[in-house]
Amino acid sequence: MPDDVVLQTLDHIMDFQLNDLGMASVAKANFLVAVGCMNSIEFLGGVRNGLLGQAGNVERRFKEGVRLLGQGYTSQYLGVDTMYALRNGLTHQYVAGLQSYPQIFITNNDSDPTIVIIGNKLVLNVAGMVRDLADAWKRLRQELEQNPQKLELARQGLERLPELR
Repeated sequence: MPDDVVLQTLDHIMDFQLNDLGMASVAKANFLVAVGCMNSIEFLGGVRNGLLGQAGNVERRFKEGVRLLGQGYTSQYLGVDTMYALRNGLTHQYVAGLQSYPQIFITNNDSDPTIVIIGNKLVLNVAGMVRDLADAWKRLRQELEQNPQKLELARQGLERLPELR
């Protein structure tokens, strides 16, 4: 798969993900958007670290995606481990619950910060998460364009996805 096809394919996949998340966000399907954002975070992480399509690397893909999202997601108050626990609760139980934050609220207001922590309460704004994912994709795409080794890892990951063969 040539470099331009790799980037076009990733653009296509991310356009679908971001468009669907955006429409669900407008519809105020907050929990569904939160789950979808977690999936997109893992996808971006797998593209970045080359583990896309590899079984058994969910945590490594997801945590790399969280690091790509940046400071708001990796602060000392939240962190990649907490985000991974939140992802697992949303994905496997469809419940947002964490030991360190027993009160979790999922909101949807584009003007609010993405993540707010007040005492033991975590407020997650899915409209902000969708925006942050779009920004993360732009940054990752630039990394891929500028770094042939990273682009090769992305190519290998895409080639492991049976849907794209």
